[in-house]
Amino acid sequence: MKNRLTRQAVDAMEAELNQLLERRKQLIEAVREAGSEGDLSENAGLDTAKRLLALTEARINFLREQLATAEIVEWQGPVEGVDVGVVVTVEDLRDGTVQKILIADSTHFASHDGILLATPQSPVGRALIGRKVGDIVSFQNRHGQRRVRIIALGTPAQHVSES
Repeated sequence: MKNRLTRQAVDAMEAELNQLLERRKQLIEAVREAGSEGDLSENAGLDTAKRLLALTEARINFLREQLATAEIVEWQGPVEGVDVGVVVTVEDLRDGTVQKILIADSTHFASHDGILLATPQSPVGRALIGRKVGDIVSFQNRHGQRRVRIIALGTPAQHVSES
């Protein structure tokens, strides 16, 4: 299954992977050094170095898997439908409030001012993916069932330029 990611997410993951590969070299050397310090049964330095190396290896494997299955989503021109990297402006049909929701890839953690984040796997993301302006969408969240109308689509860059 393809892992839909923005170009920014792929670039960030590649940079992190490169840093972790360098860190792994340092940790392998730390394990060698700690292992040469005599009694291995009570060597806290060796245990710590091994644990850090294992965590680093796990993250390297995760990033490699994500990048191997990545499909880069880039927007050129107007946004036609909801997808990863799209800011969806919705109007709540119950009370008329307007909210912006960024459909964020799995690597996106930072929020933009006043914009909620939803992954494509979340209830909100699943309900919105593939929809267009004018569509009415229902989904369940922690506040109960919501019905919203999509009133606008854009990119984070377009949102920033509107502010």
